[in-house]
Amino acid sequence: NGTKFVAEEVMRHETGPNVVMNCFVQNVQNRTYLTAGQESHCQLYKVNIRMVDAAEMRRGS
Repeated sequence: NGTKFVAEEVMRHETGPNVVMNCFVQNVQNRTYLTAGQESHCQLYKVNIRMVDAAEMRRGS
């Protein structure tokens, strides 16, 4: 409704003994990047965002 945001886990990524210590998301020129600090390493990901409705989530698409 524009005032309440809800997030649901759609995928889990097990990191093993190396835990994610912090993360940051930035939108640059219509691209979304996520960085995650993991122990002494930093990982950079490009995020592909797709909006889905509840019916599509139930279908598992």
